[in-house]
Amino acid sequence: MRNWRGTQSLSLVLVFASLLFGCSTTQKTLEPMALIPESKIVDLSQGSIGIMIIRTENIINLGYPVVVQQVKVFSPENEKVFQFKLSDPKDPYSKTYVDNFISMRLPPGVYELINFSGIAQKEGAEFWLAPASFSWDLRAQFQLVPGKLTYLGRVTVTNQERKGDERTPGGSIPLIPQAASGFNRGTFSVKRVDAYQDDIAHLTERFPWLRDYRIEKSLLNIKD
Repeated sequence: MRNWRGTQSLSLVLVFASLLFGCSTTQKTLEPMALIPESKIVDLSQGSIGIMIIRTENIINLGYPVVVQQVKVFSPENEKVFQFKLSDPKDPYSKTYVDNFISMRLPPGVYELINFSGIAQKEGAEFWLAPASFSWDLRAQFQLVPGKLTYLGRVTVTNQERKGDERTPGGSIPLIPQAASGFNRGTFSVKRVDAYQDDIAHLTERFPWLRDYRIEKSLLNIKD
């Protein structure tokens, strides 16, 4: 009986700690980004590539920059969902915003960006403290044509104080990270802007060999 009580007490402590601080989870394998710094050639023989930037800013707490880790894209034609894993940003703490670069290799066709998700974590946070997490659904339609590199636009995402019954980007668990980041009481303001010149300049700075390719422009359309 004494051992059982000790085990029960330990279990309660672990449950409480996970609710308060969070714990690490395992993420399933996702499709990688089409463009990586190590590549020197863009292979368009197997489809098309859509490129865009999601610029995130957390005005509730600038110390918790919002990092997009994955995006989900839906194909209405074959009712298939594609999931992509983003590369880590260079230094999310260097500015008040984070530019999350996205490059998706897909068959030509019409698609919808239906979700983006990720984390926010204070710089130098203890290793045992889980990051805050968020997930945001939307409907942003775009089209890719055969054999082309296509710029889809810049999506600006701002975590700001919620008003009324506006939805939140994250829940309340784990308590400390979600509260510190503001995900439990904020909401996302999401807009699409045409920043072709600036974004292509940033992309070619990161991937210099992109200067050898023509990048078309076909902006995605965010629906209410």
